Amino acid sequence: ESRSGYGKAFSKRTLVSGEYKISITTNSEGFRDVEHAPEKPEGVFRILVLGDSFTFGVAVEARQAYPSIIQDLLNKKNTDKKVKYEVLNAGLPGIGTLEELEIAKYEIRYKPDLILLGLLAEDRWNSSGNGNDLCDNFRVFHSVKSGKSGENVRPACAASLKDKFIVRLNSLHYFLFAHSDLYFLMMERQGSMLRRHLVRFREDQNRNELANAWDITKGALKKIDILSEKAGTKFVVIRIPFLYDVYHLGEDRASRILADFGETNNIRLCDLLAVMRNNKDKDLYYQADGHWKAKAHSLAAQEIINYLARNNLIKIKPL
Repeated sequence: ESRSGYGKAFSKRTLVSGEYKISITTNSEGFRDVEHAPEKPEGVFRILVLGDSFTFGVAVEARQAYPSIIQDLLNKKNTDKKVKYEVLNAGLPGIGTLEELEIAKYEIRYKPDLILLGLLAEDRWNSSGNGNDLCDNFRVFHSVKSGKSGENVRPACAASLKDKFIVRLNSLHYFLFAHSDLYFLMMERQGSMLRRHLVRFREDQNRNELANAWDITKGALKKIDILSEKAGTKFVVIRIPFLYDVYHLGEDRASRILADFGETNNIRLCDLLAVMRNNKDKDLYYQADGHWKAKAHSLAAQEIINYLARNNLIKIKPL
């Protein structure tokens, strides 16, 4: 269903997978949010949230996605009745930091007081190009540079037999997941274990491409930080961990790289890895799909608010 007209355009649809069924309503800009007036009302503290499918809230209802929970909690805990918190969800499935930079340039007209960016950075190469912002940024950057579409651009390493095997394995996974009840049941019970084995299989692949992807991603984050500073707003990177990084308790290279980058460039970083690891027994991820369940969104929202409060970015005490 769709309607058009200034301030009223929206679409409604239903997303169904083997693990969940959710309704999706988008506003006139294509975001999973209500309409917002560009002119910020007096007394409103605006937070713009950028990100991909985790921020968009794939696998949960809109009210269960962490940007919506942040807005509800802030207004519930707020003791200053002259201030109202408004959170804009500008997350879109399948995009990376370079696209989020372009969205930030457009959405800055809403005059946010704070910009949050949900970053999925896995320090491993993903041959399928799905999910990991580093690999998405690599492909987008080099597709623009070469003048080709992202689908036609692949790093040289993608021609390796191991890479092709992983791509075909991913395709087989999604086919079986959609058509086999037995496979769905197996993934529900053993999904995280299988994922861990697949991740280890590509652990140290393609380090040159990955180093380039880190440089591209860091460059985009710096540009968003500069954009925020020029607009007189604050900027915080929210590190969203993959399922594997939560259940694999070894050293996390992405956390170390991001912490060093944030300290060197004076960019704030709220890393959610620790809170997810501390609650990993609470069934936080859909095992086959890999997205957060409602509990994980709730934990993320609380941790983000506590980070903002501790760093005096909002006038609310930690929860």
